[in-house]
Amino acid sequence: GIGGGGRLRNLYRRSFGSARSEILAAHSYFLPDRRFVRSITAAARRGVKVTLLLAGRSDVPLVRVATTRLYRRLVEAGVEIREWTRSVHHAKVAVVDGEKVLMGSFNLDPLSLSNLESLVEIDDPETAGAARRWFEQRAALARLVPREEALRRGFAGRLLDAIGSAVARVTERVGRLLSGR
Repeated sequence: GIGGGGRLRNLYRRSFGSARSEILAAHSYFLPDRRFVRSITAAARRGVKVTLLLAGRSDVPLVRVATTRLYRRLVEAGVEIREWTRSVHHAKVAVVDGEKVLMGSFNLDPLSLSNLESLVEIDDPETAGAARRWFEQRAALARLVPREEALRRGFAGRLLDAIGSAVARVTERVGRLLSGR
């Protein structure tokens, strides 16, 4: 119910924090908090192959701007980012170490902390294999975000990052207000 999304976010963070070899995550609204971003970048820095499949087109364009502001930090840590541009992307699934699947309605954004969301954790190699194959098929059709693009620092890049940061802060405040945190 209201405010219960923290447990779901923590399930993601624990799963990513314990990853040994690979994290594959496909998410439509990707506005993780600082602690979650640290969890992802720490995994990549310790040698875990992290691939994110994110929305290259969004039904909420400001969320996309807020998401792309994170690209620099993620890519510097070794995260591979791919963008799904063929349609609006609404996937919410992660595969960890080819053994565990996290799937549901939970977005990695502050508003999911206050919405009535669900998340299923599946510890089954066969199911994880099917989810991994689905992810790889989608990722092969998605646009790889070039390192140079993610590291952009021109005026336009700084402006978009500032707008994205403002959107993320407002979204975080609204999420906190709605969840009573």
